[in-house]
Amino acid sequence: MPEQSTRRQYPTHPAAVAQVRTDCRTFLEAWGISDASDSASAIVLVVSELATNAVRHSDSGMAFTASFEMYGEIFRVAVRDYWGATRGEEPQAREAEANAESGRGLFLVEEFANHWGWTPEVLGKTVWAEFEIKIPTQV
Repeated sequence: MPEQSTRRQYPTHPAAVAQVRTDCRTFLEAWGISDASDSASAIVLVVSELATNAVRHSDSGMAFTASFEMYGEIFRVAVRDYWGATRGEEPQAREAEANAESGRGLFLVEEFANHWGWTPEVLGKTVWAEFEIKIPTQV
């Protein structure tokens, strides 16, 4: 049976977002979830948005952590960064202006994940999303 969870730190650099996506795909594939499936596409999109937010809004220069967990037929991703919540900034899904170049990330998370939320930490916060998915029986 594949690992039930994995956690890794990433630098707050734009190139790290691609590595987070790759690591997520690898984790899902170990569970028999094809990269071509709708479930995997939605999950990778959400993972990318959460990692992008961690990189884009970081002002601490500290690495962020992404974790992937599989419990039954629930896949959970959590991204912990070290900014925002300690300054009273609560992550919120919002509708971006039509011509805005950004601002749609948490709206997409809300649309694709079955559940999402955030937890304030002593320093920073953890934003998480959960997906109900079917695990192939041959895993």
